[in-house]
Amino acid sequence: MSTDESTQQPAEEAPVHAPRRRYGAAALRGLTGLLVVGLAGGTAWAVDLLPVEEASGGAAQELSVVPSSVDVVCPGPAQLADPDASTDPAFDPTPVGTVTAFGGVVLTPATVGPAPVRLLDGATPDGVTVTPQGGHGVARGRVAGPVTLAASPAPDGTAALGGAVVSTTTAGDLRGLAGASCVTPSAGQWLLGGTTTRGASTRLVVQNPSRTAAVVDVELWGPGGRVEAAGPTTMTVPAGGQSARLLESVAPEQRLLAVKVVARGALVTSYLQVGALDGLRPTGVDLATATSPATRQVVSGVTTTGPGAGPRLDVLVPGP
Repeated sequence: MSTDESTQQPAEEAPVHAPRRRYGAAALRGLTGLLVVGLAGGTAWAVDLLPVEEASGGAAQELSVVPSSVDVVCPGPAQLADPDASTDPAFDPTPVGTVTAFGGVVLTPATVGPAPVRLLDGATPDGVTVTPQGGHGVARGRVAGPVTLAASPAPDGTAALGGAVVSTTTAGDLRGLAGASCVTPSAGQWLLGGTTTRGASTRLVVQNPSRTAAVVDVELWGPGGRVEAAGPTTMTVPAGGQSARLLESVAPEQRLLAVKVVARGALVTSYLQVGALDGLRPTGVDLATATSPATRQVVSGVTTTGPGAGPRLDVLVPGP
C-alpha cells in the first residue's frame, strides 16, 4: 500500500529589515527638522549682521487746513407760535405783517463769493444786494426768513464778518422792534433772557444750516437752579431748516430762563423769541441769541419797567 507523502513548505520568515526601515524614516524626519531649525536660526543671525539701510525721504510736513467757507446764521422774523389761533377779525393777533431788514459786512482779507447771502435751504433770497465798499463787502435788504452770510477766509484762515436782523411790527401781538446779531454755528450754546410767567411766552428756535439733520438736547435753568422739564427736551432739526418749541409748555412760571442747547450730528444756531401781553396790550418782543457764560458781561439797553420803578439785574450761575 502506497502512502502519499504531503509536501510541507517551511514557514515564511518575517523580514528582519522592517524595523530598520521605520527607524530610518524617523531619523530622516528628525534630521529634516534640525535642518529647518538651523536654516531659520541662520537666517535670523544673518539678518542681524547685515547693515540696515535707513529709509530716505523728506521730513514730515505740517499743513494747515483752511475752511472753504465761514458762515454766520441770522434769526428769522418774529412770528407767533400759532398765528391762526383767533378767527375773530376784531382780535386778529397779526393784523399787519412783520418787516425784517438784514445787514451784513465782510472785512478784508476775507472775500465774498457770487452769492454770499442765502436762505437756510440754500436758495438765494430776493431783495438782498451785495456791494463792495472800500475793499469790504456789504449786504443789505429785506428778508422773509432766516438767512446765512458766508465768506471765504484769508490763506491764514482768518475771516471777519458779521450781520444783524431787525424785525418791525406796527400792530398786533408782535407790535414792537426786535433785533439780534447773526452767530456762528456750533455744537453747544447758552441762551439767556427767557421768561414763561403769566402773559409771557418764550419760543426756542434752533436752526440747522448744514446738509445733515441734527438732534438737539435742551437743558433749562431758572432762578432756583436746574429746571426739571415737564415734557420732552429733545428736538430733531432737519437739514437746511429749523425747529421751534414753546418753553412755557415744558417749564411754566419761570421768571427767568437760561437755555443750554447741545447738538449732535451737525452744527446749529439758536435763539429765543420772548414776547409778553398785558391783558390784550402787547408789551414788546425781544430776540436773544447765543452767548457764553463768563466772569464779565456787558448788559445794554436797560430800561425801567414803569413810573418810579428801577431796573432789575438778574445773574444766572449755571455751574458751581
